[in-house]
Amino acid sequence: MKKKYIALVGCSIVATFAGTLIPLIVSSVLHESHAFIIAHRGYSSKYYENTKQAFEEAGKNSAYWGIETDLYKTKEGRYVCSHDIDPFGKDQPRIIDLTYAELQNYTIDYSHNLYGLKPEESELKGLATFEEYLNICNQYNKVPIVEIKQENFDQADLNTILNEIHDTTKYPTFMGNNHPWIISFNIHVLSFVNIYYEINTPPYSINQEDRCGIQLLDAYDRTLANYFEDNVKILFPNIHDVAISLWYPLIDFKSIQSHHFSEHYVGLFFMNDAIPADDNIITAMTYAEKGVNFITSDFPYILENYGQ
Repeated sequence: MKKKYIALVGCSIVATFAGTLIPLIVSSVLHESHAFIIAHRGYSSKYYENTKQAFEEAGKNSAYWGIETDLYKTKEGRYVCSHDIDPFGKDQPRIIDLTYAELQNYTIDYSHNLYGLKPEESELKGLATFEEYLNICNQYNKVPIVEIKQENFDQADLNTILNEIHDTTKYPTFMGNNHPWIISFNIHVLSFVNIYYEINTPPYSINQEDRCGIQLLDAYDRTLANYFEDNVKILFPNIHDVAISLWYPLIDFKSIQSHHFSEHYVGLFFMNDAIPADDNIITAMTYAEKGVNFITSDFPYILENYGQ
């Protein structure tokens, strides 16, 4: 399999759509362009984000190819799924200040949820663990898309995370085209993934095409993304699939066509309230026609006829 440098597409669509015409058109275009759909924090427009229920419902939905989550580490070193370091409220202890056992005593603050959702009673306290998330991805044959949120993660953390991912006795589906992805706004964190495959000797045999892909997120300007892209072969020689995901104002059709022609793929993502929902759909459809590869969405029913 030829090595490719792929730019992922993030598209967080934030409203409910009255009509069905646009979703059906999007599904058709994405099917023709072979874009893959990723569940943003699980099926997060219908079930509370980063919960086991949100992951399981995304797993059951054929529109989704992968499931995205965010990782933090508890005080004693347990990895849990949360977009925020303080999911229990601004005046409550942070994840990194509590042990996993202590987390069970705190209730998730759902008052600011974008969609007005509340976790199930069984998930109001505590957080989904990394292992629970991986088990769900494996069970439903979905690709794990793991964002490293915590800023002070080091090589030891990435070694632990990657050793868990590559335990094929637990997760036999995470291979080949279903290999997981590690994503981050921090290029330094991504370098730990490359080092893992260079010098670390894991207890599992890892073929090149089974290695995790990496994705750099850039929502500010193209300075870091340009450096990343210009030096990707030097920075990440041990990674089979390398990706860049850019905020939508930072790219144009010319760059998409240029990278597509040279077997480099380019993508974009939207902020949650960046543009009206219908425009969001049309934009996703238009860029899919131009060669983007992945779309991260909170709304699989927009793409329900796409499937795999």
